[in-house]
Amino acid sequence: MSKKSVVVLGGGYAGLSSAIRLAQNERLTVHLVDQAPFFLNTIRLHKTIMLDLDALRVDHASLARKHGYEFHQSAIDLDRGLLRKWADDSSLPLESGERLDFDFLVLALGGRSIPIMRDETPGFVTLEHIKQRGAQLVLEEMLSSGPNDADPARFVFVGAGATALQFVFELEPRIRAHNANAEIILVDIADQLLPGTPRPFHDYAVRMLKRSRIDYRPGTRFLGGDLSAVKLQQGDQPSYTLSAKGVFLFPGVHAHPFAIQTNVYGQLLLNEKTHENIYAAGDCARFDGPGTNAQTAQAAVRKGRRVATNIERAVEGKAPQRYTFKELGYFVSLGPWDGMGWLLVDFNVLTGVAAFAVKEAIELQFGLFLEGVDTYIEFL
Repeated sequence: MSKKSVVVLGGGYAGLSSAIRLAQNERLTVHLVDQAPFFLNTIRLHKTIMLDLDALRVDHASLARKHGYEFHQSAIDLDRGLLRKWADDSSLPLESGERLDFDFLVLALGGRSIPIMRDETPGFVTLEHIKQRGAQLVLEEMLSSGPNDADPARFVFVGAGATALQFVFELEPRIRAHNANAEIILVDIADQLLPGTPRPFHDYAVRMLKRSRIDYRPGTRFLGGDLSAVKLQQGDQPSYTLSAKGVFLFPGVHAHPFAIQTNVYGQLLLNEKTHENIYAAGDCARFDGPGTNAQTAQAAVRKGRRVATNIERAVEGKAPQRYTFKELGYFVSLGPWDGMGWLLVDFNVLTGVAAFAVKEAIELQFGLFLEGVDTYIEFL
């Protein structure tokens, strides 16, 4: 019996979750396509204030050899027109000119930082900069550049989601070590930290911000700036300008290059048609049904696993299974040995060292999966 070919486009949490699971099936040949030569474990990116960035990178070619699939490094431009053509041709063209014919295609392209400025301002730090260089190097360059006699030295963090909170608490001690009187401001367009999470999250985080002398400004809009200043506006009040030695932009993530709609099984919905052999998973995918579409690594992994299961079931002539996963918890690191989160039910809130320990365990779980140790419980 000839093997079915599966092409997975995207080598992040969702793509690897699908590819590694599918490669275990002897009836399938699996190809993973990604523009980068390595997987970057972004849920630990805030740790690069201490860790070398290479500690978070895992070579795609090595993973492919370990798990038994083929890796192709290639940039792929995607739009809806191309997607229709791939569906019609059952073939994906690579940068090299090679074509990968497929019986099944998995779109796992992930997300990118939400653009909040029309043009990128040199000197403003984004998540993409840290992905390329690591937090330690980025901060060192920021601290050593520009005037050192600013009074006060001011650092502005824009966005107060999980990423911004984790970075501000990791970077604050390093900034203070360089300038004990530095002013650190956290700008949040919302009135509550981490909207959608239990209120105790907000209350605990605000207490920790105060303890760390971080000036939290809720309901404040970032209007732009340049290398030396930012423009802010709180509510309907007049805008104002603050000098700044460093600006970090963490506005959140959106689907890239666009949100891909699927049915409850993860199958592509395009032009009012269901493409039963094309699936999507991860931050780029919006599943119908009750399963979570949160843009988290946890949700990306579960979508990737569900898609893999449904491809295997299709090969076996079985009906697909619905994606119904609900998050089992949500944890945020607030610096060394501190954190907050909920476990199993959202009113079971943990803070401090206990929350930090759970967050560390969650971060290690995907690393174990890449090593071949699968600790994910399938029915959850």
